[in-house]
Amino acid sequence: MLPWKGGTRAPQDPRPQGRSLVMGEPDETRERLDAMREKARELSDSAEHESDPKERERLAQKARRLESLSEQESDMRSGDIYPIE
Repeated sequence: MLPWKGGTRAPQDPRPQGRSLVMGEPDETRERLDAMREKARELSDSAEHESDPKERERLAQKARRLESLSEQESDMRSGDIYPIE
C-alpha cells in the first residue's frame, strides 16, 4: 500500500520553503552551523586577547567545543554518521 491515500501519484513536496531540494543541508541548518563557526572564531579571538590565564583557557575551550560540535553535525549531515570522539 502506498503511504498516501487514494491514488498512484505522490503528494506535493511537503518540505517547507527555504529547504534545499538538492542533496545538501537545509538552509537553516547551514546558517546555524555558520553561526556556530563564527561564534567559535569570536571566542578564539577573545581568548587570544584575554590577559587572565583562566579566562583565556575557558574561552579557548568553549571555542574548541563549538568548532567540534559544528564539525560533527556537518559530517553527520553529509553522510558520515560516526561522531568524532
